[in-house]
Amino acid sequence: MSNSKQEVIAIETEQLGKFWGRDCIFLDLFSQKNNTLTLKGEIERYEDILVDYKYTFEFKSVIAYFTCEFDTYENIDNSYVSSFNIVKNSEWLSSLPVRSDIDRLDLKHFQVFTYDYVLNIIAKSYNFKVEKQTG
Repeated sequence: MSNSKQEVIAIETEQLGKFWGRDCIFLDLFSQKNNTLTLKGEIERYEDILVDYKYTFEFKSVIAYFTCEFDTYENIDNSYVSSFNIVKNSEWLSSLPVRSDIDRLDLKHFQVFTYDYVLNIIAKSYNFKVEKQTG
């Protein structure tokens, strides 16, 4: 376990860059099948007026997640950085009693801030797909 301080860093996606603002990511579907967690919905960006993006996040090899209503989460942690983050030196991950056959170093702590909910996810990786929708 590391003595380094926890640091939240905005993730820059190849397709759309970083996500900013509470009204950026809207969640329509949240599902789990085996150890894959899937989020689907729409992304709205200030840079793209009158354009929405349909997205799919797939988090792979998920071992834990916590979801909370956004306004309540602000009472737990109000250190919003962006709408999609990675938490380096995660206090939650380092305190999580993972199974002995899982290498903690393979895991990452992700955060997704949607309009209504905040998700903290411990997983090995994620895939992000996006499709442009003009309206």
